Amino acid sequence: MPPCLDMAKVFTYSHPSDMFLTSLSSVMYLNLIMVDETDAICTAISFSRLIECKLYPYEESDYWVRSVIRLLDISPKLEVLMIDSDFIDDESESEDLPLWHSVPECLSSRLEIFEWEDYGGTREEKKLMTYILENSNCLKTIPIVDAVKTMLLSKRWRFVWTMVPKLDYTDSYKDEKSVWYFLDKSLQQHKAPVLERLHIRLGEQCPVDADVGKWVLDAVNRYVQYLYLDFKNPTSLPKSLYTCKTLVQLTLSGNILVDVPSPVCLPSLRYLCLHHVDYKDQDSHVRLLSSCTVLKDLVVFRKMDDNVTSFCVKVPSLKKLTYNQSNDSGRLPLVIDSPGLHYLKIVDPFGDYGSVLNTPRLVVADVDVVTSFGFHPNDKFLTSFSSVMSLHLILTNVACCSAINFSRLRVFTLRLYRSEYWLEPLMLLLHNSPKLKVLKINSNISGDLSLSWNQPSSVPLCLVTHLEIFEWKEYKGRSEEKQFLAYILANSKCLKTARISTRPSCEINEKQKMKNDIVSMYKASSQLMDDTVEQKGLELGFVDLARARFLEGKYLKKMQLEGSGNSLKHEKVCEDRISTLPDDLLTHILSQIPIVDAVNTAFISKRWRFLWSMMRKLDYTDRYKDKKSVWYFLDKSLQLHKAPLLESLSIHLEKRCPVDPNVGKWVSESVNRCVQALKLDLYALSQPQFLPACLYTCKTLVSLSLSNQILVDVPSPACLPSLQSLELIFVVYRDQDSHVRLLSSCPVLKVLNVVRDTQDNLTSFTVKLPSLQRLSYKDYDSGGVGRSLVIDSPGLRYLKIHDILKDNCTIYDMPRLDVAFVNVDSHQNYKFLTCFSSVMFLYVGMPKVPFCSDINFSRLIELKLSPHYSDTHWLESLMHLLHNSPILKVLMINSVISWNFPKWWNEPSSVPECLLSHLEIFEWKIYRGRSEEKQFLAYILANSKCLKTVGISSKVDVDGLEKKQKELECMYRASPSSQLMFSPQLRGRYED
Repeated sequence: MPPCLDMAKVFTYSHPSDMFLTSLSSVMYLNLIMVDETDAICTAISFSRLIECKLYPYEESDYWVRSVIRLLDISPKLEVLMIDSDFIDDESESEDLPLWHSVPECLSSRLEIFEWEDYGGTREEKKLMTYILENSNCLKTIPIVDAVKTMLLSKRWRFVWTMVPKLDYTDSYKDEKSVWYFLDKSLQQHKAPVLERLHIRLGEQCPVDADVGKWVLDAVNRYVQYLYLDFKNPTSLPKSLYTCKTLVQLTLSGNILVDVPSPVCLPSLRYLCLHHVDYKDQDSHVRLLSSCTVLKDLVVFRKMDDNVTSFCVKVPSLKKLTYNQSNDSGRLPLVIDSPGLHYLKIVDPFGDYGSVLNTPRLVVADVDVVTSFGFHPNDKFLTSFSSVMSLHLILTNVACCSAINFSRLRVFTLRLYRSEYWLEPLMLLLHNSPKLKVLKINSNISGDLSLSWNQPSSVPLCLVTHLEIFEWKEYKGRSEEKQFLAYILANSKCLKTARISTRPSCEINEKQKMKNDIVSMYKASSQLMDDTVEQKGLELGFVDLARARFLEGKYLKKMQLEGSGNSLKHEKVCEDRISTLPDDLLTHILSQIPIVDAVNTAFISKRWRFLWSMMRKLDYTDRYKDKKSVWYFLDKSLQLHKAPLLESLSIHLEKRCPVDPNVGKWVSESVNRCVQALKLDLYALSQPQFLPACLYTCKTLVSLSLSNQILVDVPSPACLPSLQSLELIFVVYRDQDSHVRLLSSCPVLKVLNVVRDTQDNLTSFTVKLPSLQRLSYKDYDSGGVGRSLVIDSPGLRYLKIHDILKDNCTIYDMPRLDVAFVNVDSHQNYKFLTCFSSVMFLYVGMPKVPFCSDINFSRLIELKLSPHYSDTHWLESLMHLLHNSPILKVLMINSVISWNFPKWWNEPSSVPECLLSHLEIFEWKIYRGRSEEKQFLAYILANSKCLKTVGISSKVDVDGLEKKQKELECMYRASPSSQLMFSPQLRGRYED
């Protein structure tokens, strides 16, 4: 087997051996049928180069899922995983999946595409699917139809797809039904407050004219950033599309009518593609382009009868333009007036350009004109490209351009179409391009017309001092061509790479003759040696193509640097690779560093000047090491910030803030930019700050945290339809009903964290939220009276209460509660403890644990008890809990504040069921070894038959520790396999 095999397709119905699979370990692409053995993929094999893998499990394989697990473990660079289980018997049985010791590296950092054809939904397949989806941090591509199907995996996945921020509805040729049948209903059920991307492409399968306007309007209302629309049927778009403030990229394709209203404004649009669309009138495209104040990239494909005669592009911010006019469009002029243009590509078979005006910054130009109408670009037209550094021309005739100076030109590519007078204009261009380094000629459609060649009286400067790469495709070896090629080789003293290719139809003898002619030519460059000539298929080459591509790329990099405004005097290759990364990635990198440092990157170069202003995550936090408060910097930087969308804004002001700033202005600005996560901590301010009313009606807000010196004054009506997480920490409320109005305005709130302190203007705090799943409530005010807590949230799964005030607590039924932490200083009654009968994990820290002989904790698995110093009957209460917790597996006691009061202990008449059949872990923190405690501990050890771990800690000197350890070791244990751990310190599983 080759040592560097790149691709392998293995279709065999016998079990491949480990040796055979090892021989494939170097592949990058692997297709494999998986058959009947558990160890079909050995863990000793490492597919260190594997990027893409497609697996075909066979019907006789009962263990193929296990093999997929092993494959993921040994393929650290896997980016694409495809499974086709068409050959699997749905009724086949297999063993339970092995547990991963750790998440495979490819899932956590590499896998981008995951596809599964003929997914059967068996128990093992669900487990595999769930694990891959939950751990694939880089997963980018999964069709929306498949994403919706994940709701069938489990309750956990039921609504996950509704929050996917990128939606792609594309008609596939292999599908009988159009995605239209699925699109309308799924968009109605989709709940994400912000849509990053919406891609809709309806093909011929779509049976009716779809209501596109409703979809586009919904996307605009959800702050869409990337929108792609492609329809076969005639379609009009709503006017709201042309005033969308968040749209960054827009593609319109097919039978779409561009009817632009007035006024129109697309302040964030950077990329626009108009592909074979129709325009309402001549001015529609003009109004559209004039509304795009920051447009950088424009792509236009025109068709016949699009209602526009002259296409005018007048966009000062434009940097890249691609214009393509189809063969049947007729003679339609193009007018370009964009002084900031860096890249221009024109494909126009009729060549009726009109004019290209004012392009002083143009770096790359690609001009394609093939016409039978006799249009020949004149000097005025070519003068428009005099500033370029890379020029690609496809012209009928190259215009004579002796007066045009291409002083910056580095790369020139000429493609000819049935032209016999191109050699002379080309020589004029070489004379006027003193720094040309790469010259390419492609004469594949030049025909067999006779050529005209007269050797010039002087040698162009570029041949003598600069030209390093020369390529000629479709070289025919005619007399004039030989003379020109010999002239180039004889005068190019710096030439490093020459590559000549012949016509595909050229006979072998003719190719050999041309090769001999080329070898015999004189070469001025010593780097071109006769013995380096190679013949590969239809190509004759000097040196190697790889070096040619390297050198060409080197000059293009340098052009990008110089074209950005740097001096042409510097000939060094650009080494700043990070600056070539896309804006989205660079702004993400900047968001990981302090905002002050991010703004300082504006001084690196022009490329970085405004990047920080497009960051979507802003964090203004006072740091202890800084002399000045971030307040000095915050106000001005927010004014200069230009990102249309804010993912998060965090402001934390410490004591160094000298005055009370205008917080309302900052909040209003973030709401106007569709903020999703807002965190305000105004610890430094002297008086509570009002927040603007618009905050309480923000549709995009998903997470809100308010801390210190904030006055919560909620207007009516208030609505936060997307808010899922809310923190209220040491804030002040305007009146008793403020927090009620705030909570009632959050229909989808899932997490609530409340921390109260003195003088917050509330007596009773009421939490009545059907959607709430997690609640944390702390009250640190030890001096108030008459305060109370009321909880009526039946959907709660996690509850944590820490109350030193002895509030009156009323809790209604919580049937779904799984975890409860209760630490209060009041003497709660029997009814209070009944509220937690459904929990699986219970932490209790109260002055006295109520007797609970009638409460059944049928789901309780783990119990942690912190008895108070004044409770002398906690052992008796604990025994009642054990009797009523039949499946308890973990019991932990923390008696750190239990003083030396006498503890009442009477051995029960019957042993709790949990001790006999379930208890596996027992821990006691701060065990003092008093008589009642010894008796209780001996009882637990003597009756716990399933016990695996016993952990005891005590605060005594070394001699005391040894004495207690010997006492414990002498106690009888019903479980001989249990391990005893005794130490001065022991950390429990759940520390409060």
